[in-house]
Amino acid sequence: MNKTSFFLFRRMTAIALLVAGMFLAHPASAQWWRFGSDDTEPVLADLLFNNVSAMRVERTLEMTEADLDNGRVLVRGRAEVGQGTIGRIEATLDGGTSWTEVPLNDKGLFAFAFQPEKGHTYAFSIRALSTIGKSSNEADHSFNFMLTTENGRELAKDAFNALIEAYMNRDRSSFMALVSDDFSGNITALDNAISDDFRFFSSIRITPTIRSVSAADGRANIYFSFTRQVRSNRTAQLLQDTAVSSVTLVKDGEGYKLYDLAAPVIFGVSDPANIASYVTDEAVGDQVLVVDADGNASTETQGQDVADDGASSSTVDDTTPSLNLDDAYSILSDSITNPFLAMAFAVASPGMSTEFFFGSEADAYEDLGIASISSIASMSANPAGDPTTVVEDPSTIVGRVYGLKLVDGTYALIRLANDNGGIGPWVFECRHQLNGTPNFN
Repeated sequence: MNKTSFFLFRRMTAIALLVAGMFLAHPASAQWWRFGSDDTEPVLADLLFNNVSAMRVERTLEMTEADLDNGRVLVRGRAEVGQGTIGRIEATLDGGTSWTEVPLNDKGLFAFAFQPEKGHTYAFSIRALSTIGKSSNEADHSFNFMLTTENGRELAKDAFNALIEAYMNRDRSSFMALVSDDFSGNITALDNAISDDFRFFSSIRITPTIRSVSAADGRANIYFSFTRQVRSNRTAQLLQDTAVSSVTLVKDGEGYKLYDLAAPVIFGVSDPANIASYVTDEAVGDQVLVVDADGNASTETQGQDVADDGASSSTVDDTTPSLNLDDAYSILSDSITNPFLAMAFAVASPGMSTEFFFGSEADAYEDLGIASISSIASMSANPAGDPTTVVEDPSTIVGRVYGLKLVDGTYALIRLANDNGGIGPWVFECRHQLNGTPNFN
């Protein structure tokens, strides 16, 4: 294997499984239907590379030396099967040329380690086999792994700091050179807004505090607080605001460039309605800097919408799918399907009980409580809920609204309006925001 030490802890099985048990705290439950298989087909319910989740990796997982544990990657996870028993776990680092058995305990927990080399691409795949001869779908957990010297999070932070530096220096050309051609807002409006900011303000000073940076699939989201001070060129008055916001940057060549802005905008104060994609929840209610077309600047309360006219959220698709038992609904294709295919949510009966659960279209979710769906103006842009953990009795969620961030980057609200006495059909209300923002007004 190209000199790579793919040692599977054959003589350290107990230690490896103990470590796996320490990190895999989710209770075991047969959730075969989530992954498009039948109840006799094994699935992987958890898969971690050190502390990085690899459950949703599609093409390439990159790590730096700082992410390693004493130079190693510890792969650990849990396999499940609805009927039967997990009998064997196998993994490969060479695309299936050779498979090596992985230590496994009676609860489906497994762990092994390997020591990656810089510059080498590992064609990783892992599969679970049941005692009745069924195998998990290898394609679900097959991807390339690379150890890189490039730290995407640090590169994104460098780009963010460079944007702030160019903005404070009133250097429009340098600033726009750091903006992606695929900027999600109106890039012409951003260019004009930056020029207007420089015309309306002087002595621009911004002090950001980065709270978190998440990077995956060539994108990095930076969540930060900031204190900003500017001098109005119209009145010579100093104005200051303090708030929280976020930006998304995308990989471009050797670095990152600005892809989208949240309100309150840290750049382009002159035209947030045309350049901000969504509102940062935590900033709602903060006093933030605003300026009108004549250069009159002040601070105003940040609302839930990017603009008062609701221009940022005018493309909502409303549907009311009615599901029979073992039906599923695909928000992305607006169609009734089944739990074995790509879908957003389903009502199915894997055993004696009837259960509601999310599917592969759901990337993250948040529980918005019992409410009318029309009363929900917005949801979090970065919901923290793991949709694979949601398995509910439908009768307990009637009237409850869930906010979903979908795998294509759009947002949706769903609500079970009527369960017809618990026997179906289950009638849902669904609102899909097509413009990529989490605002639904």
